[in-house]
Amino acid sequence: MDLVRVLIPLDGTSEAEAVFDLLKGDLNSNPEIILLQIVEPVRTVLIDGQVILGQSEEETEQTRAITYLKGLAEKYGPLNDWRCEATIYEGRADGIVKFASKENVDLVVMLQYKRNRISRLLMGSTADKVSKRSVIKVRKFTFADLN
Repeated sequence: MDLVRVLIPLDGTSEAEAVFDLLKGDLNSNPEIILLQIVEPVRTVLIDGQVILGQSEEETEQTRAITYLKGLAEKYGPLNDWRCEATIYEGRADGIVKFASKENVDLVVMLQYKRNRISRLLMGSTADKVSKRSVIKVRKFTFADLN
Protein backbone atom coordinates (compact mmCIF):
# COMPACT_ATOMS: atom_id res chain seq x y z
CA MET A 1 0.00 0.00 0.00
CA ASP A 2 1.38 3.38 -0.94
CA LEU A 3 1.19 5.82 1.92
CA VAL A 4 -0.12 9.21 0.94
CA ARG A 5 -0.10 11.03 4.29
CA VAL A 6 2.09 10.16 7.26
CA LEU A 7 1.72 11.94 10.60
CA ILE A 8 4.74 12.12 12.90
CA PRO A 9 3.82 13.62 16.28
CA LEU A 10 6.87 14.87 18.17
CA ASP A 11 7.37 16.03 21.73
CA GLY A 12 10.62 17.95 21.35
CA THR A 13 12.95 15.18 22.50
CA SER A 14 15.86 13.84 20.48
CA GLU A 15 14.61 10.31 21.20
CA ALA A 16 11.34 10.98 19.38
CA GLU A 17 13.28 12.36 16.42
CA ALA A 18 14.94 8.97 15.93
CA VAL A 19 11.85 7.81 14.01
CA PHE A 20 13.15 9.68 10.95
CA ASP A 21 16.12 7.35 10.58
CA LEU A 22 13.94 4.30 11.27
CA LEU A 23 11.41 5.32 8.62
CA LYS A 24 13.80 5.82 5.71
CA GLY A 25 13.45 2.30 4.31
CA ASP A 26 9.73 1.98 5.01
CA LEU A 27 8.44 4.79 2.84
CA ASN A 28 8.29 3.25 -0.62
CA SER A 29 6.38 6.14 -2.11
CA ASN A 30 6.77 9.87 -1.66
CA PRO A 31 4.12 10.57 0.98
CA GLU A 32 3.19 13.89 2.44
CA ILE A 33 4.86 14.05 5.84
CA ILE A 34 3.07 16.04 8.53
CA LEU A 35 5.09 16.90 11.62
CA LEU A 36 2.89 17.68 14.61
CA GLN A 37 3.47 19.01 18.08
CA ILE A 38 0.58 19.25 20.53
CA VAL A 39 0.61 22.38 22.70
CA GLU A 40 -1.24 22.01 25.97
CA PRO A 41 -3.68 24.86 26.68
CA VAL A 42 -2.53 27.49 29.16
CA ARG A 43 -5.06 28.89 31.59
CA THR A 44 -5.45 32.61 32.15
CA VAL A 45 -4.18 33.38 35.65
CA LEU A 46 -3.95 36.33 38.02
CA ILE A 47 -0.48 36.91 39.51
CA ASP A 48 0.08 39.84 41.88
CA GLY A 49 -2.91 41.64 40.43
CA GLN A 50 -1.67 41.14 36.86
CA VAL A 51 -3.68 39.09 34.41
CA ILE A 52 -1.48 36.66 32.52
CA LEU A 53 -3.34 35.64 29.40
CA GLY A 54 -3.10 31.99 28.53
CA GLN A 55 -3.83 32.69 24.89
CA SER A 56 -0.65 34.73 24.35
CA GLU A 57 1.39 32.00 26.08
CA GLU A 58 -0.21 29.39 23.82
CA GLU A 59 0.65 31.45 20.75
CA THR A 60 4.26 31.71 21.94
CA GLU A 61 4.41 27.94 22.46
CA GLN A 62 2.89 27.32 19.02
CA THR A 63 5.50 29.57 17.43
CA ARG A 64 8.29 27.72 19.27
CA ALA A 65 6.84 24.38 18.17
CA ILE A 66 6.61 25.41 14.51
CA THR A 67 10.20 26.71 14.58
CA TYR A 68 11.37 23.41 16.09
CA LEU A 69 9.44 21.33 13.52
CA LYS A 70 10.68 23.41 10.58
CA GLY A 71 14.23 22.85 11.81
CA LEU A 72 13.61 19.10 11.75
CA ALA A 73 12.05 19.30 8.30
CA GLU A 74 15.15 21.09 7.01
CA LYS A 75 17.42 18.52 8.66
CA TYR A 76 15.62 15.33 7.64
CA GLY A 77 13.61 16.03 4.53
CA PRO A 78 12.58 18.37 1.77
CA LEU A 79 10.96 21.30 3.58
CA ASN A 80 8.54 22.00 0.74
CA ASP A 81 7.09 18.49 0.98
CA TRP A 82 6.74 18.42 4.77
CA ARG A 83 4.01 20.23 6.67
CA CYS A 84 4.68 21.51 10.17
CA GLU A 85 1.71 21.92 12.50
CA ALA A 86 1.33 22.90 16.15
CA THR A 87 -2.15 22.62 17.56
CA ILE A 88 -3.58 23.38 20.98
CA TYR A 89 -5.30 20.46 22.61
CA GLU A 90 -5.91 19.21 26.13
CA GLY A 91 -4.20 15.83 26.22
CA ARG A 92 -1.53 14.82 23.76
CA ALA A 93 -2.97 11.44 22.81
CA ASP A 94 -6.45 12.80 22.13
CA GLY A 95 -4.97 15.72 20.22
CA ILE A 96 -2.97 13.38 17.99
CA VAL A 97 -5.99 11.14 17.33
CA LYS A 98 -8.25 14.11 16.49
CA PHE A 99 -5.64 15.71 14.24
CA ALA A 100 -4.94 12.43 12.41
CA SER A 101 -8.64 11.89 11.81
CA LYS A 102 -9.24 15.47 10.67
CA GLU A 103 -6.28 15.33 8.28
CA ASN A 104 -7.23 11.85 7.01
CA VAL A 105 -3.72 10.46 7.38
CA ASP A 106 -2.83 6.90 6.39
CA LEU A 107 -0.31 6.24 9.15
CA VAL A 108 0.79 7.69 12.49
CA VAL A 109 4.42 7.02 13.42
CA MET A 110 5.59 7.36 17.03
CA LEU A 111 8.35 6.33 19.39
CA GLN A 112 7.18 4.43 22.45
CA TYR A 113 9.27 5.47 25.41
CA LYS A 114 10.78 2.88 27.69
CA ARG A 115 9.41 3.42 31.18
CA ASN A 116 9.40 1.24 34.21
CA ARG A 117 6.20 -0.63 34.98
CA ILE A 118 5.05 1.68 37.77
CA SER A 119 5.40 4.90 35.79
CA ARG A 120 3.74 3.22 32.80
CA LEU A 121 0.78 2.22 34.97
CA LEU A 122 0.53 5.69 36.51
CA MET A 123 1.20 7.83 33.44
CA GLY A 124 0.42 5.49 30.60
CA SER A 125 2.02 5.69 27.19
CA THR A 126 0.97 8.30 24.67
CA ALA A 127 1.78 5.88 21.84
CA ASP A 128 -0.37 3.16 23.44
CA LYS A 129 -3.26 5.57 23.97
CA VAL A 130 -3.09 6.80 20.37
CA SER A 131 -2.96 3.21 19.11
CA LYS A 132 -6.02 2.20 21.16
CA ARG A 133 -8.12 5.28 20.36
CA SER A 134 -7.32 5.72 16.67
CA VAL A 135 -8.95 3.97 13.73
CA ILE A 136 -5.86 4.94 11.72
CA LYS A 137 -2.88 2.58 11.68
CA VAL A 138 -0.22 3.50 14.26
CA ARG A 139 3.37 2.33 13.87
CA LYS A 140 5.12 2.34 17.24
CA PHE A 141 8.89 2.16 17.32
CA THR A 142 10.65 1.23 20.56
CA PHE A 143 14.14 1.94 21.87
CA ALA A 144 15.10 -1.58 20.77
CA ASP A 145 14.46 -0.48 17.18
CA LEU A 146 17.03 2.29 17.59
CA ASN A 147 19.90 -0.17 18.08
